[in-house]
Amino acid sequence: MKKITKIRIKYILISICLFIVFATILPTFMRYNASVTAYVAGDAKETRSSTYTVIFHSNGGTGQMNNLPITYGVPTNLTKNTFTNSNYNFAGWNTQADGQGTSYVDEQSMNLTSYITGNEINLYATWTQKAAVVNGTYFDTLQQAINSVQASENEVTVTLLKNVSETLTIGEGKNIYLNLQNFTVSNNGNTNVISNSGTLRISNGTISSSASTNGAVNNNAGAKMYITGGSIISTGGRQALYNNGGTVEISGNASLSATTTERPAVTNNTVGSKMTITGGTIVSTGQSGIENKGVLTIGTKDGTYNSDALEIKGKKYGVTSTTSYSFYDGIIKGITNPINDLAKITSKEDHTGVIFTSADAEGYKSAILDDNFIDITFNANGGDVSETTRTIYVGDSIGTLPTTTRVGHIFNGWFTAKNGGEEVTSSYSPSSDITIFAHWTARNVVQYNNNVYPSVKEALKQVPNNTKTVLTILENTSEAISIPQGKNIVLDLNGNTISNYGGNFAVIKNEGVLEIINGNVQSNVYNGAIDNEPTGTLKISGVRVTITTDRQAVYNNGGYVEITDNSYLEASPNGIRTGDPIGRATVQNMNGGTMLITGGTIIASSQQAIGNSATLTLGEKDGDPSSVPVIIGADYGILNAGTLNYYDGIIKGINDAISGNIDDEDQDLVKVNGTETINNTEYKTLHLEQP
Repeated sequence: MKKITKIRIKYILISICLFIVFATILPTFMRYNASVTAYVAGDAKETRSSTYTVIFHSNGGTGQMNNLPITYGVPTNLTKNTFTNSNYNFAGWNTQADGQGTSYVDEQSMNLTSYITGNEINLYATWTQKAAVVNGTYFDTLQQAINSVQASENEVTVTLLKNVSETLTIGEGKNIYLNLQNFTVSNNGNTNVISNSGTLRISNGTISSSASTNGAVNNNAGAKMYITGGSIISTGGRQALYNNGGTVEISGNASLSATTTERPAVTNNTVGSKMTITGGTIVSTGQSGIENKGVLTIGTKDGTYNSDALEIKGKKYGVTSTTSYSFYDGIIKGITNPINDLAKITSKEDHTGVIFTSADAEGYKSAILDDNFIDITFNANGGDVSETTRTIYVGDSIGTLPTTTRVGHIFNGWFTAKNGGEEVTSSYSPSSDITIFAHWTARNVVQYNNNVYPSVKEALKQVPNNTKTVLTILENTSEAISIPQGKNIVLDLNGNTISNYGGNFAVIKNEGVLEIINGNVQSNVYNGAIDNEPTGTLKISGVRVTITTDRQAVYNNGGYVEITDNSYLEASPNGIRTGDPIGRATVQNMNGGTMLITGGTIIASSQQAIGNSATLTLGEKDGDPSSVPVIIGADYGILNAGTLNYYDGIIKGINDAISGNIDDEDQDLVKVNGTETINNTEYKTLHLEQP
């Protein structure tokens, strides 16, 4: 009985041991089995995998990565990422493409300790935006992008791609456009956000400083900065902008502000600092808007005042300045006063004064420019005037009146109305903007067909084409006369003088057929007296033509010219025009022109009397030297570079009578060379005599 009992106890112990062994081994066995079948509530069956495949997705990147097999309960390191994304940095993996799932770092160990549905695990690459881009190259930090720019005169764009917190330095020689793209650059520690020693242009976006002992932007000595947009903000203890000996221009919709009670929003420090503000806003809620110790220009001097162009606003003063500065546009506001010293504004828009307005609802007084002047318009009423507008201060007299001329008219004075009105003198003091008018009386200058006209121009309008017509000058006149093609005019000066009328125009320009007789043509402007164009035929008979500047009495530009009888032509040309085949002369025959001189006197006080590069005939080929033109030049009587036919005339020149060849001459006469002293100067002479 005892033996049986011992056997039973032995078997019971063996059974307990076997149960413990199977309870331990069976789950492990099932775990490593390819699949197991589990029974759940309601007798539903679910098949679970013990081996899985990790699939890597680039999620916007580029490249290929092999799948990674992984076994339930066995720790496995993820494959090192090989995907790339040009403008992003790899940040790890996530079980969801939007990054809202479970995250893993690169090469992290994955150990599945609970079953998941299916046999695939999808991991998506996650990316972080790089900071900046320069010419298609992306950089992890904005400073790295700036450092990549080489020193150059040409501007290079550095584009910000996200908000960053950095300390930025722009080195000497760099020329950078920092396009913030509506992102923000803020302090990285208790430092300036930007320290510029090169050339920097900033737009869009925000530069923000919360540092207690440094401002947002420093512009160093010799540096240049252009702020064309965006915001620069200081909420710490210093300025939004500190210009320490450099050059700064603020324009567009740029906004600079500071909340500190210690410093202004903008400091233009030291005598060498230069700052120009043509747009934007500058605001300090704790101190002055601008503190200036250098050269400061507010607005643009363009003859107009635009109060909306810009605003400078300070809790104490809008502008505090120890040096003189210019104020042309905008509004300056301050609670204590807009500016600390009115006398420091030494330049402002013409005819304006700086006035202070009373405090607004917030307690700010404003400094603005006030129009305090009158505009005067001079209407020449058909003539020409030396000054069309003038501006004077209210209460001032009009002063010396401008000169005005009108061909064929006598000036009668300035008046307050086109017809009638009050006569205006230099002491006249208008009370508001005004136009004053020149009054005229028509002259009887030219007679044609028993009618009189105030000018040759008006008479020519009545002359028919291709009909020889006499125009008689009745009194001295100043006019620029132009004879068009088709007209055949005899201009009888009737003993009077025609002179230049304003501008550098010849007195007479001929493109038709023109004979000038009996009078004077005089020019004293930077042009000739008479120009004969390629289509022109010109005859000068018994006329005195004089010019006192460095141009010609007659310039034949390819047409036909005849000078005869007792005509007298004199000029005092100065210098030789570069590139001309001949120098300046009293009479010039150019560009294929033809000129016949059978009488009169031609004199040049310097250079030559006649310059010829076309065809010139002096005298008539008749064997009788009785019709004798006289040619006297300071250098040469005639400087010939064309064809010269010499049949009659006396020619004199200091260097020689003629420079160049004679192509034809009267064989019935002989040339006689000699000398003659004129005004203590010896001239070489040439004339013709009977043999």
